[in-house]
Amino acid sequence: MSSILTQTALTTEDSPIMRNVSHNWDFNSLFEFVSNPILILRFNGVVEAANRSAHETLNGIAIGSILPVSDTDPENELVRFLERCWSTNATVPGALHFRTAGESYERLRCHGARVQLQGFIPEPLVLLHLHSDGLDKRFKILAAKLHDARVVMQERRRRE
Repeated sequence: MSSILTQTALTTEDSPIMRNVSHNWDFNSLFEFVSNPILILRFNGVVEAANRSAHETLNGIAIGSILPVSDTDPENELVRFLERCWSTNATVPGALHFRTAGESYERLRCHGARVQLQGFIPEPLVLLHLHSDGLDKRFKILAAKLHDARVVMQERRRRE
């Protein structure tokens, strides 16, 4: 497999997907193939790479900046989670409050793992995978409609 040094970052319409790194095009294809948001972070929370799904899901994400989480404790929540990921070779489950729409924050389940990736910085990084169950708005709308229908049915039963 050949590696190519990019002269410019890969980009979505609004922002780059990765920093300028020597990378393998197979990695890029797999990175974009995953439908759930995936991010590659430095230990301090700086975003090194984010797939298209991450850019579409998370508001305010920018390559080279700190991942926007938790409006009350923006860096500590993320840093604590990254420290847990950094301290083990196992995949670490967790949940973080991400900015998903406008200025609102939503708690999303995630898994993080320490990884060493060729073509990125020489120090280990954290691969962060966000779970789709908290992301798919269609299911939330459907669940709300089902809840409303259940309430109406219970009221009808009480009246009868």
